[in-house]
Amino acid sequence: MKKLAAVLFAFAFPFLSGCAVLETIENSPTASKLAVQQATLRVVGEDIEKAERAIFLVDDVRTMVMLDAVTIGLLDESIRFQIDWRSMSLADAQLLAMLLDELRDRLEVRIGQGVLNPEDKASINTVLDWIEDAAKMAYMYMQ
Repeated sequence: MKKLAAVLFAFAFPFLSGCAVLETIENSPTASKLAVQQATLRVVGEDIEKAERAIFLVDDVRTMVMLDAVTIGLLDESIRFQIDWRSMSLADAQLLAMLLDELRDRLEVRIGQGVLNPEDKASINTVLDWIEDAAKMAYMYMQ
């Protein structure tokens, strides 16, 4: 479970960077992409398992985003349900919970609590693409 926690950290940090720049994707896509990908690469580091898991999680989140009636709350609940909180240290569990809270809150401020509309989904998928690209680059580099 520690590996899952590490990968969720790897996923949450760059996605938080992406949330901070969601509003500027249209104005400065290159800078936004660079910020998200650098965050991803720094967190994945040189751990091939983190890169593999990040790619898997991006795919999993992307599948959930494409559901018709998906909300930020539903995504948050689904991610939290997959975590074995008891297998984590108290410090790791608290940090992960805080990261997920921050991610949810930022997305709800940006997007709202209702069902995601096509533009919201497109913005989230753009950030997911950037995270996935960086994780795949790291994976290929480590092979």
